[in-house]
Amino acid sequence: MHVTKLRISGALGVAILLIGYITVPHFVFVYFEQSSLAIGLFLYSIGLFLLYLVRGRFVVTTLQLCILALVTASICVSGLGDIGHQLFSLVVLAFIFVCTNNLLSDLASRNDGKVKQIVRITFYVLFVVGLLGLVAPFTPGRYAIFYQTVFPFSEPSHYALALGPIACAYMLQLRGRGRLMVPVLISLMALRYPNATLLAVALLLFVVSLRVRILIVAGILIGAGVAFVGYQGLERLPQYDYFAARLGLLEGTQALTNLVYLEGWQQASIAISESHGLGIGFQRFGRESAGDAALLIENLYGEEVSRKDGSNLGFKLAGEFGFLGIALCGVFVFYSAFSLIQLRRMVISRFTSAKYIQGLYYSCTYMFVIEVLFRGLSYFNPMLILVVFGIAQISPWPRIPWTSRHSPKGELGAAVLR
Repeated sequence: MHVTKLRISGALGVAILLIGYITVPHFVFVYFEQSSLAIGLFLYSIGLFLLYLVRGRFVVTTLQLCILALVTASICVSGLGDIGHQLFSLVVLAFIFVCTNNLLSDLASRNDGKVKQIVRITFYVLFVVGLLGLVAPFTPGRYAIFYQTVFPFSEPSHYALALGPIACAYMLQLRGRGRLMVPVLISLMALRYPNATLLAVALLLFVVSLRVRILIVAGILIGAGVAFVGYQGLERLPQYDYFAARLGLLEGTQALTNLVYLEGWQQASIAISESHGLGIGFQRFGRESAGDAALLIENLYGEEVSRKDGSNLGFKLAGEFGFLGIALCGVFVFYSAFSLIQLRRMVISRFTSAKYIQGLYYSCTYMFVIEVLFRGLSYFNPMLILVVFGIAQISPWPRIPWTSRHSPKGELGAAVLR
């Protein structure tokens, strides 16, 4: 009994750290009126640094520092006009990477049972957060000025981006109808809010859990059903206008989400054109000439909206790094497709316990395609950091284990053998 309590307590402690890593930056962003998640993520990383330093478990390798220094030096060359801001941003980003490495190494060093508990606890907490956002919204301080929040997230879309990877990893623990209930519940939540990003998360989860034939049949039935019901009066439902506007099915609508997405595409194109394909430089997106969509948004709303974010990570990378950024987006999409294949194999083959930590890495990388192509945040994004470390662990090619002094995969294998 005493050993069991110790295991649960250990899992709970790491789960609290992971939940904080995902949610605290969003809270700081909203409550303290920050322009991005950077400050919150940096402050939380300082907390992780002090925690692991006091425990005598803080690790940073020479190879890791060399790679981060090389990346910092090479990217800074692309924007000498604002070198101070860029250098500061990259130093902060490097520090966040090092601290995140310690958190993930701590997670990977746990045995399989504890990793499952950590993911399970994290999913339960995030799912309850989503339910509370529907039945009992909590809006302290600046949260009250937002149209729709999911405390501690500023909006349902940000909540969806955090929930997706954890829900996908948790779903791997379930079988049969239990596994199918996860995307079903998230779909119902998406329709109730309503929120397109949350619905996209649910659809990607369905792709993992259902067989190909069922997916094809379900797609045909859903398409036919929506067409039929829409003809019979779907527009009477309160959710219809929201989803129809985002799909471009309503004439004469100027949904801000659609305009921001179009703005990101136009600004990325302008940035590539003005820089002759090289990109305008790290953290300089939004300084290129304004396109038609950007001017329309400013005319309608009296201010710039998401000019520096690009709507999603793909547009931001393309605008700041040109053709190299486009290639990097292709790498993210490739790894997302590779992760989907591996996740479906794990679902079909009922994977062994030693592979569950890999399932967590696959889940983060697979769901990240939403941020690359659909709805994303900035570079200082907890999920982007997790995806970078995930890619380092799931690479289909030989790799150098630079993320930790001891390979998480090796540590996990040793823990399972014990």
